[in-house]
Amino acid sequence: MIIRLDHVGVATGDPQGVGDLLATLGLAAGDRGNAETYGVSCEFWQAEKGGGAIELVAPLNDEAAVSRRLAEHGPGLYHIAFEVDDVAAELARLRGLGLVALDSEPQPGARPGMWVAFVYAKRPAGLLIELVEYRRTDAGPTGTPADAHLGTAAGAP
Repeated sequence: MIIRLDHVGVATGDPQGVGDLLATLGLAAGDRGNAETYGVSCEFWQAEKGGGAIELVAPLNDEAAVSRRLAEHGPGLYHIAFEVDDVAAELARLRGLGLVALDSEPQPGARPGMWVAFVYAKRPAGLLIELVEYRRTDAGPTGTPADAHLGTAAGAP
């Protein structure tokens, strides 16, 4: 089941430049990491009062799927990501409804405890959708989950 909008992905070959723009708009850099399965680096930016994040997605190599997207369409909106309670179940559900699954099973995401899968809704939207599930990781030094700052399923409001 979809829980909430998690983030909007923006494809870029210039994460520093886009990051500067987001900082000018008043957003703050947050989590950063690589999603090795997809060959991308990811930076998450967010407004001070929270809400969905903006993820800057940049290729780590020429074979990354985002490399082809950048070559064909240039930088811009890449995907919309929804937090779900069970990424494997939601992937199967959407596949059964006719969306094209780009992943056969969930893959590790760019944040600790993050598992993702992509589906494509060619019609009516031509939209790439990322399903995101946050799984608890080891407790931090204060006894709170190390990923408590992440999505709702990981303990954040």
